[in-house]
Amino acid sequence: MGLSPVQKLRSSLFGVRMMDLYIIGTHHQHQFGRSKAYDANEQACDAFFIYLRDQCLSLGVRTVAEEMSTDARHKWSISRTVPELVALELQLEHADCDPTEEERRDLGVLNDGYVRMQGLMHGNTEEMVQKNIRHEYDKREDEWLRRLARLPRWPVLFVCGCEHSSSLAVRAKEFGLCARLILDEWAPKIRMRQEVQKAESR
Repeated sequence: MGLSPVQKLRSSLFGVRMMDLYIIGTHHQHQFGRSKAYDANEQACDAFFIYLRDQCLSLGVRTVAEEMSTDARHKWSISRTVPELVALELQLEHADCDPTEEERRDLGVLNDGYVRMQGLMHGNTEEMVQKNIRHEYDKREDEWLRRLARLPRWPVLFVCGCEHSSSLAVRAKEFGLCARLILDEWAPKIRMRQEVQKAESR
């Protein structure tokens, strides 16, 4: 069996070796930490930090990567993301893997809002709109994988939005990476406790 495109790329750069990719999905408010995008729940962000740190230590991670770009950092005034803080504490490599707006245009990747607007203009059903959004997600995920494949230090833990985690794990395996979905949607236990308390009070 021949090498996949990513394996050929890795072979030319670093030689053939196992590329372990661990994927964790979550909602962006837990990933971003302090920012203009969300009113960050410090307890939730602290819990996510501890969870990621423990995963990095137990899995022997050498690089923490994430769905993040310089444009997003500037737009939402993000100084340090939670995954980045974990990398700093553990002295691991860190990488942003999401393309900038300019890079998305070059790649032909459309954002959700534009896809929805086009769907409205053309009278598309919600099912068709979601299918088109998924197509754009696929293009972004492929770009993440291309960027991940160029990272020099493995294993890699990758944090992304929960709408990407399961599909990325499948695509990563097709690309030739040894991918493992650790958790498709991390959520803080404090929220779970609150939900249980609400249910018990009814």
